[in-house]
Amino acid sequence: MDSVEEAQKELEYNRKINDGKTKIKSDVGRAMEAAMRRLFEHYGAKCPECGALMWRPKQRHPDGSPRPGACGVCGYMEPINGKSETKEQREKRLKFQAEKKSTKITAIAYYGAYSCFATELPQTARFTNFIVKTDQQRRAFNQAQAVANKLIHGELIHSFIVGTTGAGKTHLASAIAWQTLMAKQYRYKMIFIDWPGWIGKVKKAMNDPKTQVEVDKTLSEISLADLVIIDDIGAERKTDYTVEQIEKISRKREDKRLLLTTNLAAKELKEKYGQRIWSRFRVFLGDNTILMNDIPDYRVHQTKIM
Repeated sequence: MDSVEEAQKELEYNRKINDGKTKIKSDVGRAMEAAMRRLFEHYGAKCPECGALMWRPKQRHPDGSPRPGACGVCGYMEPINGKSETKEQREKRLKFQAEKKSTKITAIAYYGAYSCFATELPQTARFTNFIVKTDQQRRAFNQAQAVANKLIHGELIHSFIVGTTGAGKTHLASAIAWQTLMAKQYRYKMIFIDWPGWIGKVKKAMNDPKTQVEVDKTLSEISLADLVIIDDIGAERKTDYTVEQIEKISRKREDKRLLLTTNLAAKELKEKYGQRIWSRFRVFLGDNTILMNDIPDYRVHQTKIM
């Protein structure tokens, strides 16, 4: 059985055992979205901060003019018409904008302080700059958006993005994280861990007290963050030491939101890390596996376009 068939088999199994856990939360999320559509509407304007379509109340002012709009993704609000805005309203709006800006800065600073990056991609990747050229990429893109929506609605999930090197796994994982962060209006803590880089950092910490402090702080926050992304798990050479490191992460995130990217199929992950660690990963996996094995090298394609 090849890696795609193995992943699909695992996906179907997890879907059956997790449907009951996620149905209620999914129904609540859909009901909230339906209620929003009854009261608000899109009107063609895009958010100047994140580019998402703006919403405004369907109910208009008594004179028939539309009410100001707002962004449902990042929380940006259109300013009230200056002619009718009172001093109190202006002060309230400016205070809200200042608090929102402070919240955004804090969330992004947290992401940078406790993450381990190999490239700048986890800081710049969004759904809006993911290049879709094939049906396979479109399928993966849609699945990634579905995972982001579950996180936005507060579902407790684990998710795997499985694919060959260069397929765009890191980009979609980062896009999911940023979409969720913006939808939560930056009141969300997320950590990104490049796994091969993290293993190197942990080894360096053995002889470097400063690095050890950084490692200890990140490990502490991994238990507290709203979402943790582990990128390129399985790419490292297997030793008792590397298995011990992933075992630490699996214990800390067993019942918390977790997103992983890997080149390995489910069977290979079980063989590499053991049944106990794999069981912790799959407990909230459900139908949240995104397969990218049949996608050509995304980085080469993107470079040609650029």
